[in-house]
Amino acid sequence: MAKSPQRQSIFETVYKNQRQEKTVRKIMAITGLTQIRVLNEGKKLGPLVVKVSGGFRKKKELAAHYKKILSAKRPYRLAESREA
Repeated sequence: MAKSPQRQSIFETVYKNQRQEKTVRKIMAITGLTQIRVLNEGKKLGPLVVKVSGGFRKKKELAAHYKKILSAKRPYRLAESREA
């Protein structure tokens, strides 16, 4: 995961809870970011989220691992988990 805190918060917002899709307005309300910022940072999350009309959808194969993806901002933690 990239070091951008805005990108991390968008990713976390999309993957948190049961709902599969989050609208841009919902993400804006939760993260406090502007619409342009949400769309630009969401575009950079290309392989991790799916862009749908009006928002973003989580990928089913990644949904169970979103906490591990978020922790990747600390590379030493990934190395420890691979050794175990």
